[in-house]
Amino acid sequence: QLTVFSLGSDYALAASVSLAKIDEVKGGVFVKKGGGNKEFKGIKGMSLIQGDTVRTDKEGSATLVFKTGSKMTVGPNTVFTVSKAAETKYSGGKISVKLKSGSVWNKVKSLVNVEDEYQIETPTAVMGVRGTLFLAAFDPSTGETTGSVMEGAVGVQQNSPGNEGQNERTVPMGSSIQISSPDQGQGEGQGQGEPPQPNPIDMNAIIENEDPSILAQIAQDTIERLQELQQQSQSYLAGFENTNSLDYLQAALQLAEVSAQLADLTNQFMSA
Repeated sequence: QLTVFSLGSDYALAASVSLAKIDEVKGGVFVKKGGGNKEFKGIKGMSLIQGDTVRTDKEGSATLVFKTGSKMTVGPNTVFTVSKAAETKYSGGKISVKLKSGSVWNKVKSLVNVEDEYQIETPTAVMGVRGTLFLAAFDPSTGETTGSVMEGAVGVQQNSPGNEGQNERTVPMGSSIQISSPDQGQGEGQGQGEPPQPNPIDMNAIIENEDPSILAQIAQDTIERLQELQQQSQSYLAGFENTNSLDYLQAALQLAEVSAQLADLTNQFMSA
């Protein structure tokens, strides 16, 4: 890693922080270091810092792991830049990725600190999460961003000048949203600069449009998450039995509801 001090101490500090590394590589995966023009072959264990750009060819895919515990699976024909990689207190981090083309599947570990951040930005949308399973895709030929949420919720904003932090649309679990360029007009019930209403996930569309590397990871992560939810729910039930505290029982019931919805979405995905 090369730190360019002439760009200023703040930038140099940020650029020296490595919060991500490549964990798995298949096919053609290439990395262009921030400020450089030469592409290097991506390999397992390679660190990524702020400003680095990753590109996969038509047969390439990769898995990234973040220091925060989150993971990203990168599909073929995908290009993105790590636009922000900064540490925060309590071993957290601010992660922001600019997706220029292609698809990324995200397994975001719950961010408990207010300073922590996980964000996917495309030319037409900004998606921020606190802990979720979701698929983000951008088609540069149409300018359309698609976000599909399998668990949790994603806050989505139209990526347009003057809309920073405003007119956010929450995309809940089991929903998908398609966002085009702001100059294409608003849909029904859509205000100025406001993203359109989400719709139920179209599993068939995901199966048709995504690469097997993405589909396999969706299946694996949703099944693992179901197991985690079941274990957490059993832990809360044990707490209720030991203390008779209704807080434990309420938490167990909430997790059971989420688990049932995720199980239904997983079944829909497997059937498709």
